[in-house]
Amino acid sequence: MTQSGLPELTGVQDLKYVYDALQPQTTDAEATIFFTRLIESSLGSVATKFNFFIHNLAQLRFSGLPSNDEPILSFAPRTYTMKQDGRIRDAS
Repeated sequence: MTQSGLPELTGVQDLKYVYDALQPQTTDAEATIFFTRLIESSLGSVATKFNFFIHNLAQLRFSGLPSNDEPILSFAPRTYTMKQDGRIRDAS
């Protein structure tokens, strides 16, 4: 891997970091727990919260507030229903 030309992978300690991050020695259940904790940790960070805040502001600026009181996702400018989109077969 050190021959790949990636500047981030130049030494043994870089490879050890990648190996430790990928967790190849763990079971699927352990890896799932580890990955879930990483996600929870990142969602609780100030940087992630600030990023979501900025994206929500941009969403409001470029799409405006919804015309009715239906909630929309910050990354989807409109709400989809089974009536609007015939491809939706079931929602539960």
